[in-house]
Amino acid sequence: MAVSIDEARHVARLARVDLSDEALVKIASELSTVLDHFASLAGITDEPDSLHPFEASDPPEADHAPALRTDEPGETLSREDTLAGAPVTENGQFSVPGFLPDES
Repeated sequence: MAVSIDEARHVARLARVDLSDEALVKIASELSTVLDHFASLAGITDEPDSLHPFEASDPPEADHAPALRTDEPGETLSREDTLAGAPVTENGQFSVPGFLPDES
């Protein structure tokens, strides 16, 4: 699938990346290669929904009910119990090291 320069420019704009015309030509070519690869993978499996736990023709009825509990609100841990296993806390919260350049 050939990706045009305009499509590459659109993708770059969505990613908020400013690219030169030369870079857009290269990106369009690389995106085309990636999309062609994905298209070649499309025919590998016949399974329309291989992640579904039931056969497509089997509705999840009583004998096929999912083995998951319903998600309902319940008891929660106190702040003290929640923080008890934390290696470092600060002001009643988890404390983690900074990861941005201007954080310490």
